This record gives sequence, C-alpha cells and structure tokens, in this order.
Amino acid sequence: MRYSEFCNNFYFKRNAGGLTGRKSQWKIAEYFLKLALKDAELECILPDSNSGYEKYFTGARKPEAAIWQAVIDYFDNHKFLVDLMENLNANLVEEVAANFGLRLKDEPLSKELFAVALMKQFYAIANGNGEAENIVSTEYREAMRPKEFPIYIEKATDKYRRIDALTGGSEVRLLKEYYVCNPITTSASRSRTQGSSSQIIENVTAEKIGEISNRVILIGNGGCGKTLMLQHLFVDSVEKYASSGVLPIIVELREFRFQNKNLLGNIVNAVRMFDDSFTETEARRLMAAGKCLLLLDGADEIDPGDIDEFKIQLSGLLDKYSAVQVVVTSRECEIVKAFSYYGHLYLLPFSKKESLELIDKILNRPEDAMTKRAVLAWLDSDFLKEHERLVSNPMLLTNIVKQYPLPDDKDKTFYQSVYDAIVTGHDNEKWGYKRIFHSAANAEEFTEVFREFCAKSYRKCMFEFEATAFENIFKRLVTKNRLVNPNSMNKKTFIHDACVTACMMYEEKLNYFYFDNGFQEFLFAQYYYLDEPENVEKMGRSLWRTPASAFGGYSAFRMLYDFSADKVEVCLFMPFLKEIFDGKTDEEAYEAFFIKGYSKISVTSWERQLIEKYEQKQGAKSRFGKGLTNEPSTVILSLIIVHLGIQQDFQVSLQERLPDSAAVAVASVITGEMAYDSETKEDIISMRRLGQNDVENWKDYQRTHSVGEIIMDEDGNVVCFGYEYDIDLRERQRKRLAKYAELILALYDEKNNVRKTYKRIKLYYEMLMEKHSEKVDGNF
Repeated sequence: MRYSEFCNNFYFKRNAGGLTGRKSQWKIAEYFLKLALKDAELECILPDSNSGYEKYFTGARKPEAAIWQAVIDYFDNHKFLVDLMENLNANLVEEVAANFGLRLKDEPLSKELFAVALMKQFYAIANGNGEAENIVSTEYREAMRPKEFPIYIEKATDKYRRIDALTGGSEVRLLKEYYVCNPITTSASRSRTQGSSSQIIENVTAEKIGEISNRVILIGNGGCGKTLMLQHLFVDSVEKYASSGVLPIIVELREFRFQNKNLLGNIVNAVRMFDDSFTETEARRLMAAGKCLLLLDGADEIDPGDIDEFKIQLSGLLDKYSAVQVVVTSRECEIVKAFSYYGHLYLLPFSKKESLELIDKILNRPEDAMTKRAVLAWLDSDFLKEHERLVSNPMLLTNIVKQYPLPDDKDKTFYQSVYDAIVTGHDNEKWGYKRIFHSAANAEEFTEVFREFCAKSYRKCMFEFEATAFENIFKRLVTKNRLVNPNSMNKKTFIHDACVTACMMYEEKLNYFYFDNGFQEFLFAQYYYLDEPENVEKMGRSLWRTPASAFGGYSAFRMLYDFSADKVEVCLFMPFLKEIFDGKTDEEAYEAFFIKGYSKISVTSWERQLIEKYEQKQGAKSRFGKGLTNEPSTVILSLIIVHLGIQQDFQVSLQERLPDSAAVAVASVITGEMAYDSETKEDIISMRRLGQNDVENWKDYQRTHSVGEIIMDEDGNVVCFGYEYDIDLRERQRKRLAKYAELILALYDEKNNVRKTYKRIKLYYEMLMEKHSEKVDGNF
C-alpha cells in the first residue's frame, strides 16, 4: 500500500469525507504528514503549496525519503492516536474500514481499535519509505482478539447477542437489530421530567451507570426489559473488552441455589458453562483488580428460602472486592430493601417514540410494510389510547405486534390472544427463558387461581390493591385448594407469579396494580363464562344496585356477552327484567322501571324568560348546557340499553319554574357568572351551581368564596336561572306523586325519550321470553 492509496481510502466523491472537515484530496494528504510532524520544525521539507499535497494524494509525486525519516524520528503514538480519534468521521468510519479491506459482518466496528490499526499502517508506510503491505485488517482483528478467556468471550457473546422472542423460535435475530434501550432514571417516581434531584440516562452503558454508583440495583416491572438491558450491557462491554480488560459476567439468579454457601462458585459457574479454563483463582484475581462486571439478573426470583443467604454472600463478596462493578436487576418488591446501600435506578416505560422504534425493528422487512401501516393505525385507535400501558411495556407491545392481525376486533379476542402468548404458551423454547411458576405447577394452574382473583375483585369494583385488600381477596379464593400442591400457593408466591412470571400486575410502593385493567376484565368474563349458571345469576343480582360508572364502563360485561350471549340473557338480563314486568300493569311496570333501574331521577327546570332578559342586559350569550343527566343505577340496565343501541343517559328538563312546594327536592340552584371565552373572543354567562343554603345565606357565603362575577339583581340578590331536583324513587312512589306532581309529569309524557326506552326494553323482554321459552339446560 502506497501513501496515495492510504489517503484515497478517506476520500468520498460527495459532500463529506472520512476525516471531519477534510473533504478535499490535498487536505487529506496534508493531514497525516502534519499530524506526524506537528511538533518538529521541519516545514522546509514539506510541500509549500496545496498542489504539492495534491500530487501526494494522486501518486503523481511521492513524499521524499527525508519526510519519512522525520516521521520515524518524531512519531508520537499517543498524540497521533488521540488526534485521529477526534477527526475520524463517525458517520463514514465503517466505509473507511471497508476501503482498507476490513469488512465486518454482525459485530460493530470499534472506532478506537480501528484508529490504532490505521496508526500502525501509517507508521509501516513510513518505515517502508512510502510503501507497505495493507495490515489494517490483520492489526484490527488481532487487537479485537481477547487476550484472556477468548473461548468464554466468543461463546457467551454468541448467546447474549441473539434473541428469538420476535419470531417464536423460527428465526434468531441479533439483539442490536431488535433492542430498543429503555432510558433509566434515579427517580422512584419514574418520571421523564427531570427534577433537580433526579437524573435520566439515555443509551445506557455500564460506564454511564458507574457514574451514578459502582453498585446499582436496576428496578423495573415485569416485561419492561430488565433482562434485555443486562444482555445489552454485556454485549456493549464485550465490544470494549479488548481495550478495557473488564470481563462481563451474567448470572441468572433464578437458576441457582445457595445451600452450598458459595456465591463466588455460582459466578465462576456462569463463566465455566462456556469455558472450562475459568477458575475461582482467576475470578478472585479479576475482582481484586476491578476487572469484572457482575450482571446479576432477577434478585426477586431467588427462592424465598435462599434470600437471606444470598444477601450475606453478596455483601461479604463485595466488601472484599470493592472495586467490582455490580448491576443487579429486580422488580420492585421486598428484596429491594436489602439493597439500601446501592444506587437505585428505575427503568422507564416506553414513550411513543420508543414504541414506534420497536415496531420499526419488528416489522423491518419490505413485505411487512402493509402490516406496519395497519399496526400504526391500530396503535392510534381509541382502544389503545385508553390502554396505553400495553404499548409502553416492551414485552406486551412485542406480543401485540406478533399477534396482529386478530381474527376479529373484539376486546375478548385481543386479551385472549395476548394472555395466551404471554402466560399460557406451552413451548418454552419460544422464549429466551423458561417461565417457572412459584405458586403453581404450571401456567394452567396459575391461571385458574388468577382468573378467580380477577373475577372476585372486579365484582367488588377493586382495580388496585394495598396489601391488606389483596390478602382479603386472596384468602377467600377456592380454586387454590384444588391445585396438585396447594401448599405452594400462598400470598407471597402468588404475588410473585402475578407480577414477575405472568407479568399481569406490578408492584409500586407496596401496592399492586394491573398492567392493564383489560386483563382483569377479560378474566372476569372468562371466569363467569365457565361458571355454573346459578352462580352467574347470583352475581348478576348482586349488581342491581351497582352502576356502570363504578366499573369505569361495561367492557368486561361485553366480553362476557361475546363469550355467551345466551348466558348473559338468561342469567343477567331476564331475572332483572322479570322484576320489572312480570305480574304488573303497564303503569306499574313503568314505575318499577324507574325504581329498579334508576333509584333517583334528576330533573332540571329553567326560567327561560329570565335567562333571555339577562342575556340582553349583559350583552352575552348563556352557556348553561342541558342540565343533569340520569344514569341507570345498575350496570345490568346499562348493558341492556347499550345492547339495544339506545342513548343511555337522558335529561329531564322543564321550561318553567316550579312552585315552592317542590323546594324540598332541590339539589342545587343554577346561577350565572360572567366569563370570557378566549376562543370566540366574547363575553359569556356560564353556569355555576350553588347550594340552596348558600343562596339563602349569601352574606356568609361571600365571606369564604369568590363571588365577584356572579350575576345579581337590582336588589343585590343572586339571580336564580333554574333549579336541579333529585327525586328519590326508593320509597313508594305512589305516596309521593302528589307532592312531586310537576316533576313526575315530564316522565310520563308519551313522547319522552325515557318512555320510548321503556317500550323498547319491554319488547326486548318479550323477545327474550320467547327465545328462551324452552327449559335451559345450563350448557351455554
């Protein structure tokens, strides 16, 4: 290789070059010679014009022998290398390497070691008086070859740089092609907003973690990427091993037991499984020198009986070898308290940016383009916007993308597919690790108990749990007594499997939450689909005083309907409707419809003339809305109404002020206050609700509240534009009709939407009676 050829490898016929800021040919030829001689006063032997360096570049002229001798005499390896490292263009360095014949396959290029190889090549050309063999590739490969434990490095790297979670075992991908690195934070709140006392680390490396502490526990919920983070740290450290000499070791804590009281032996075994030459003596030597990076995965997965011994062993080991860097992973649980003297770092969930990056990596083939567009549209749908935690968890997001498209768009199908993929998949080889359940023999046994837990807690409108509430539900579960080994199922092991093994829940500040409430809703629906009809009917009757709002909606019941429409109709709908219609006249049934379905009715009366008067007086339009809406008092009626496609909530409005006899039913007084609408740039009269006592005792109210914009009349009294009334229907309505005659009248109008709803439901009940007239055998 001549000097001209050496320089040509840094030249690209575009607006960039292999050396930063040196795109032209003559500047490249000038750079290396002046870099080698910059501390020597030898300007007289170097070209005095750009054209001279241009000739060196093209080969039209060779540097004189005196120049090469001066390079040899004054060459400073360190200064040359530092400057070259700073000036190698990071965007083109791999193309420069390819020009020198260094072609890499899967492994990334080490810029530092490549610079060393270039330095040796330049010096060899100087020694050859302007010409030498191309040694860049040979020198680089030699530098990359581990000086110690090369067999371990080769075999362990081959394992940890690969992942098969994307393809179900049919195709192994490189970690770097798939992995999206979670940011980590020092804040236990896991906020991406960096406060004065918190720090966020992007593009995590062992070096960046070491700046926080040499001993760190990395905390994250199940499926958030703790194990993959350690694989990433391992691969990154291996790439630097040739220069750093720091040997990374991953220890999977769930695979080990500590009865032998030899944690060091477990660390040695983690290396010996790849390389028999590694001994305890070698391990002690590396740790004493601080040349060992311990990556301990899954402290929360240690057998409960071994935890105390593990703490003692780890503490003793690190007290002796204090220079060792240690990263331990765990979910947030009791064992984290044992690491109080460690730096605590927390994996952040994915942002939308990171979720999209992962999708790009999963669906990265040309044939995936159509699927990717559909997935991205699906991610922007209202469904996943309501369940954003699903796509912020890397494992759950991966499975959602892998399962797409589903056979239908039902919530039941979605949660069934994701749950099966994560929890009950039988082929452990589909995952990079085995799912070992601590509380049950297998996924099926765990699911049976977890399904009952979800059903019973959902029925009680419990969607998150502090420790006592969790235990209160758990101890009443009957399915746990049906397991092959009931003794293995206790609160501690059950929580572990729910949070870690199955990744259905997570723990935060010793409270327990579902990753996504949709899993609780799905398992509630599945539980009662599988349960006996009499138990389902009993459950339904217990909901006659529980509104849909208590459940945050009715998606769980929709899923149950998707499992079995007949079961819902026979066990939930018909018993409730029977209470309304059977043995009653139409008038009695209509009254029962209100009493059973609503408990109370809210009615709004408006003083329209008064509203118009003050709109003119204030020169502003009123923004009062439609008044209070009425929601069914039972989720059962809500389900029926939604199933029939009827507007569920309704308003009852009267267009005149009611007599004083109705004052006892007043829930609130509608007043108005002046406001400014910044969008329309106009003054408006907005609604303000006040209590009856507040209006009657206005002077007292003024002392404690801001009332400057409330509209008053000429006498200084609050202007009342209407009233909102609550009619309690739980008492016998017939005795109260006279008292509330004006209020009730609106409900009995044949044209009223409520009356229309009642008639639709009556027809629906008659249809159900005919549909299920045959004796039901319970086989739904």
